[in-house]
Amino acid sequence: MINAFTLEDARLVRIDEDENTQLNNAIWLDLST
Repeated sequence: MINAFTLEDARLVRIDEDENTQLNNAIWLDLST
């Protein structure tokens, strides 16, 4: 499941990383569960 999201959402994740690192981490936690 994570791989599928990573391919498409990787770009969005990177953008969020620059602006909101904490928010990005929270999103990944939700995806992993």
